[in-house]
Amino acid sequence: VTYIEAQNKCSVLYFKDGKSITSGIKFSDLLSKCSINFQQCSRSYAVNFDYVLGFKWHKYIMAGGEQIPISRSNYKTLTEKYKKYLEI
Repeated sequence: VTYIEAQNKCSVLYFKDGKSITSGIKFSDLLSKCSINFQQCSRSYAVNFDYVLGFKWHKYIMAGGEQIPISRSNYKTLTEKYKKYLEI
């Protein structure tokens, strides 16, 4: 799973091969079961740092070319977490 998107009361899981699956599990419940590599970057998105290529102004750039928004209020914290992840 490269990233997860909340849609209504469902969650959509996106995979590196471009496919996606819609799940009836709430976004918050799904995130609580994910590994530490997943970070919620906005109200509706969580990314898997294993598939983030980098970031630019308020967006993570994913391996498949997708641009996932980063919350303005948490931009500094989230980008610092990503930089720390790269050091590991």
